[in-house]
Amino acid sequence: MLTLISTLLVVLSLYWLYQTYMNTNSLLYRLKKLEEHFQIQQDKIIELLKKEGKKDDINNQEAESSVGKTTASSQDEIKTPIFDIASTVIKENREKTKEITTSQVEHYAYDKQESYRAQEKTIPFVKESAEPIIGIQSNSHHVLADKPVSQVSSHHVAQHNEGKVIQKNKPTNQSAQVDTFKPVMPIIRKALIKSKPKKTHQQASIFELIWKWIITGNPLAKIGMLLLFFGLSYLLKYSIENDVISASTRLMMAGVGCFVLLGLGWWLQQKNRIYALILQGGGIGGLYITIFAATKIYDFIPITFAFIIMVLVCFTSILFAIIQRAISLAILASLGGYLAPILLSSGDGNYIALFSYYLILSIGILIISHWQVWRLLNLIGFVFTFGVGCLWAISHYQDVYYLPCQLFLIANWFIFGIATELLTLRKKIKRNIPLDATLLFGTPLIGFLFQYRLVSEWEFGVSVASSLYALIYFALSYVILKRYQTEGKLLAIAFWMLSVIFATLAVPFAFSSEWTSLVWAFEGVMILVFSLLQQQKKAALAGTLLIAISFILLMSTKFIQFDQWIMFVVEIIIIFATATLWFHGKIQNIDNKAIGFAALFVGVISWIYSLFILLENGDIWSVPQVRLIALAIILVSCWGMYYAGRAFTFFELSSCSVLIWPTSALVILIYLYETRSLIDSGWSALIWCAILVSGFYLLKFNTFLLHQRLKKPFIHGIHLSFIALFLFTETIGFNHLYDAQESLHFSAALFSINAFIILSYLLSYKVNWIKPYQDIYWMFAIPVSVILVLFLIWANMNSGTQMNIPFIPLLNPMDIMGITGGIIAYRFVMLLKQHEQYKINLQNYHYIINYGIPILLFWWGNGVLIRGVAFMSDIDWNMQQIIASKIIETLLAIVWTITALATMVIATRKTRRSQWFVGGVLLLCVIAKLFLIDMSLSSGLLRALAFIGVAIIILLIGYFSPLPPKKKVELSKKQE
Repeated sequence: MLTLISTLLVVLSLYWLYQTYMNTNSLLYRLKKLEEHFQIQQDKIIELLKKEGKKDDINNQEAESSVGKTTASSQDEIKTPIFDIASTVIKENREKTKEITTSQVEHYAYDKQESYRAQEKTIPFVKESAEPIIGIQSNSHHVLADKPVSQVSSHHVAQHNEGKVIQKNKPTNQSAQVDTFKPVMPIIRKALIKSKPKKTHQQASIFELIWKWIITGNPLAKIGMLLLFFGLSYLLKYSIENDVISASTRLMMAGVGCFVLLGLGWWLQQKNRIYALILQGGGIGGLYITIFAATKIYDFIPITFAFIIMVLVCFTSILFAIIQRAISLAILASLGGYLAPILLSSGDGNYIALFSYYLILSIGILIISHWQVWRLLNLIGFVFTFGVGCLWAISHYQDVYYLPCQLFLIANWFIFGIATELLTLRKKIKRNIPLDATLLFGTPLIGFLFQYRLVSEWEFGVSVASSLYALIYFALSYVILKRYQTEGKLLAIAFWMLSVIFATLAVPFAFSSEWTSLVWAFEGVMILVFSLLQQQKKAALAGTLLIAISFILLMSTKFIQFDQWIMFVVEIIIIFATATLWFHGKIQNIDNKAIGFAALFVGVISWIYSLFILLENGDIWSVPQVRLIALAIILVSCWGMYYAGRAFTFFELSSCSVLIWPTSALVILIYLYETRSLIDSGWSALIWCAILVSGFYLLKFNTFLLHQRLKKPFIHGIHLSFIALFLFTETIGFNHLYDAQESLHFSAALFSINAFIILSYLLSYKVNWIKPYQDIYWMFAIPVSVILVLFLIWANMNSGTQMNIPFIPLLNPMDIMGITGGIIAYRFVMLLKQHEQYKINLQNYHYIINYGIPILLFWWGNGVLIRGVAFMSDIDWNMQQIIASKIIETLLAIVWTITALATMVIATRKTRRSQWFVGGVLLLCVIAKLFLIDMSLSSGLLRALAFIGVAIIILLIGYFSPLPPKKKVELSKKQE
């Protein structure tokens, strides 16, 4: 009965929606009414001008009979206001014909007023609504009667847009006569209807689209609707577990609530469109949940009939979204549909019903794409379909499920990977819509991972599947390029790239690593040769990268047998052939001396591989002598490249001496992992001193090197990074010597910070050849502020009573350290403001200063509050006790909510958009705490009521305190 009533209501609402839309809101209806109104106004103006023209003819004849003809010189002296205005219009129309265009196809944009410059003279016309533009033929000879201005009919001369009429000097002879001309015959010029210019959209990432969807419109209403959705779900679950309300009553209430949301949303669409669309989306999502619960939990509706109803609901959401052109409605409806089986899962493991349900939703999204290409909606369907499928396949997949899973995988791969892109291609031809790179490349790659899980049990199953993928995409590329030679070229290239990728992946699943490396190397050489012949830089780089990957893959094997060694020799030959091709390849904007970089690549890989040989026995790096040998190899190698490059004038090789810092940093990290100290013996101290001195000398050499490919500031940045890592490692080593007390940690950290700042100052101000790079040294002082922030975070994690010092609010070591850190940060910002360059940078990043400092103060205030409450309430200072304390959690929720509401209300009143976002983020923190903490401390009913209460509050805030609009800066130009 409930299903029948719901179906009838949906059908009636669709019929009413269709009739309302076609009768009142139809575009054709509005255009027809505008056209009728335009025809009526045109007929009135023509009839009126004809009457006035006859009067002008009579007046002209009377003037001609009484006075007679005059000479041409006397005609030039006649300068009535109307004659001057008409003459000016004729001259301007002869010089240039103005074309009136409209900005949108949906409306006849008839200009009611036209802005003119002060020096231009025009004939104004009657001011009426939807008034057509009337022009005068530039090649017609006419005259206006010599009347006083006061006698001129208002139908001829109307006031200017600003209420002024431009007049010239009055004629000197009032009795002057003019030649007889024909009366004015106006030409009605209709506004030309033009389509919108095509705009090129930049491809945005999925995170940018999600963030844009959240912040646009009314984000609070969206969040409130989602929270209300969760709250009702928890309330429904609680009622099920405790049998509070009968199943039929629950479903009836849910269905009525959904239709109430739909009706209320439709009623409010004229008053508050965004808010109304969110309500409609919530209602449609609730219908999904209701139907799913009635089918899977209570068995009130057969599965077949339930799928029919879901298809009807899906069609309804499609119709609502397309009619109103509302992506938010489509997104919220799809989110409710995808979340329905997750929130109300019965745990019976019926994967066929789940995937069939998701397949219906995917087909609905595909149908929407036929009329409206909404990228974010496609991404939501893609993420839910493959995400839920991946989670299910990891834990529940068995070999007996192969055929249904394979069919579902093929269907969804076709929908999101092929059909969606083909529909986008059709829209691209008409409206220049870009292709979705996430779906284009993400669907086949993730689908191939599923395919690997399905066919990995067979010997050559993965290789065969990859080959089939390659053949299918190659065929699609050929068909698209043949049918859409111009518009489909980009999609055809993408499909061709995918075919090459899957053909490449088919090799390692069928052959050993040695043969795979060899095949990839030959494939890379062929791509490189073809690219060089076609002068395609990117494709040549791709071929070189494939050769490099094959070389690394081959080097990862152990060369024990003779045939493996032969393969290694062949690989080396291919590497040198690659270098030769790059050296002789004549590609525009490519340096032919790139052979140096190819040789550099081989040398660096071989050098690093010689270091990794030391890892052959596993834990050999724990031996101090091995670490010293590695450092010695690094030092000798860098000096060897330096002298070899200078001896053979091969400066590209000499520039490789900058690698002394990153490779030494790698060994430092190994030291940090093993012993937490760099200097554990006299030999290690000697080698580290040699590395520091050598690094400083090689830094000077690379600074003056003309053929250095790396940017000079980047080289100095590597140098400073190495020094910072060295000091940081020694600080950690000092903290672990002799079980140092916690108070000494601050001393060691501050020593490292001060040493780094002093060293940066001495290098940038006392060394002449480093002075041009002072900026990079000053910019490396930014980690000081980061460390200070870490100190503040660390202070809030402590109770302030761990050092046997009585706890006094604001006077304990933690609070004193926070105050000191704030003073240092403030002085650092003041020091940067003294330099003009950094002052400009600080102005560009003023949001970080204006909002970062209040956020840190808010964080520090929370720490002071928690420490005070914990001390007064005798709560043990540990994370479990603080989280489990209802007093602290309630107090924090109250303080956060009040702060967020005050911030958002003030921001709405003062239209400060960024300040509103700050309050919104704080409100999101309250919601997150509600999910993660408060939800675990409360029962099922309290949890549901908390969600519903917070959702209602957020919905009210979204209605009364919405997101302030962006400020539009209007630039006005002075007219002279």
